[in-house]
Amino acid sequence: MKKIFFTIILLSVFLATNAQEASKGNRAETKARIIKNIITAENGDVVVNILPDKNFSFGYSDQLLGIYLYYFDPSVDGEKLSESIKKEAGNKRLIVDIMEGVSKYMASRGLNFQKVSPSYNEIKSKLDDGIPLFCYFNSSNKYGTDFLGRAKERSEAKDMKEWGATLRRKEITKFVTSKKSLWSCSIIGYNPQTKEIMVFGLAQKPIWMAEKELKEAVSYCYAMRF
Repeated sequence: MKKIFFTIILLSVFLATNAQEASKGNRAETKARIIKNIITAENGDVVVNILPDKNFSFGYSDQLLGIYLYYFDPSVDGEKLSESIKKEAGNKRLIVDIMEGVSKYMASRGLNFQKVSPSYNEIKSKLDDGIPLFCYFNSSNKYGTDFLGRAKERSEAKDMKEWGATLRRKEITKFVTSKKSLWSCSIIGYNPQTKEIMVFGLAQKPIWMAEKELKEAVSYCYAMRF
């Protein structure tokens, strides 16, 4: 009986070790793959290409969350994710509970999805590793107007140093409409000279924000950890 018991313990340790090694292998493969998605433009913009191919389909209501998770794990299952979220969030659908459901589902796939600080340095550190951030921003009608208009003006700037000075004069303040209505988005880029941050999902095209503007807008921010 002792021999059987000892064998069971050894088998459990063996299986757990194998699972840990497989998880490490998956993380290593993912890190090697996503680092190739970093694009550096002539003006210094560093952008992570998070967009999937045109045939992307995801069985969960928040398509942007689906795009984010698919970026790290192309075999992610929208239905199983929904089940995990429903188990944690129930009918209340609080953001922290929804994200806990996401975290537990991704953990089952060997990936760590955790809350992070949306500071410029943290964002830069993540993006330099090919890791975008998934966030919930306070709602504002200015994302698709003022910020989008400024992004167009930015795209025509020939010198980032001059644009940085212009940006300080054009910073947008008190633009949040509601802190109760939250919009999902993804932080996918930054510029080291102007310290602007690129946000995808709030307007028809990506917009750029100063760190001060970002701090006013952001409510929750998450990222994968390796």
